[in-house]
Amino acid sequence: MERKIVFLLIVFLMVLNNCELFIDESPYSGITKTVIDTLENNGQIEYRIISEDPDDWDISYKPLQKDKYNLPATYQIGPAFPNPVSDSTFIKLAMASNKNIHIYVKNENDKLVKTIINDTLSAGYYHLYWNLDNEYGNKVNSGIYRCFYEIENARYIDSVYYSIFGHGDIKVE
Repeated sequence: MERKIVFLLIVFLMVLNNCELFIDESPYSGITKTVIDTLENNGQIEYRIISEDPDDWDISYKPLQKDKYNLPATYQIGPAFPNPVSDSTFIKLAMASNKNIHIYVKNENDKLVKTIINDTLSAGYYHLYWNLDNEYGNKVNSGIYRCFYEIENARYIDSVYYSIFGHGDIKVE
């Protein structure tokens, strides 16, 4: 009799452990809200950050220093524009030199949704688009997605190359 009770208790605890009964909210903290505006006076496009999430996009997009060839002097990645998004979004990227970059999106369950890029890019400026599809070409559901990035061997400190890692959240409506 005791063995049956212990067995049932173990089974019950295993079922509870595998259920998502105790998860109340997204594991992602929020988003850096952004907008794309067309300025009426001269028709130029402006990319604005409305509010920042301190746990987002740790290499923020800022005005860049440029070298004598008008190329970026540093690596920078900026928040998704627009965010929140319902159609498509893009990420601004500045590469100071030729490096391998890997950018991918995961859902709230930490499952890979989409690889945006896993390739070597030359020095320059890029807009990396995501049309909110998954690896199979289907549109993703509403929710918050985390975009991870890695720029391999991008920092040289004390005779050692280090990769730059980070992430940012994208809210799909």
